[in-house]
Amino acid sequence: MLSIRSANHTFHGQWFEHGSQTVLEELAHPQELFLTNLCDDIKLSAVLGKCVCRRIVPGERPRPQKVEDQV
Repeated sequence: MLSIRSANHTFHGQWFEHGSQTVLEELAHPQELFLTNLCDDIKLSAVLGKCVCRRIVPGERPRPQKVEDQV
């Protein structure tokens, strides 16, 4: 979910959590993210860049991604 508010230069977004920060801890894949129910209003100036995520369906083996693979 993303909602941009140009009046105060913020956006309302939903957070992802790295697998190591969940109950899975060290069992999670090093590149695994989970969409949480947490959301916040964040200043647009706090954005450092774009993150490309891809969905892995159950049973699929994730392969490491390189930045060049996303171009």
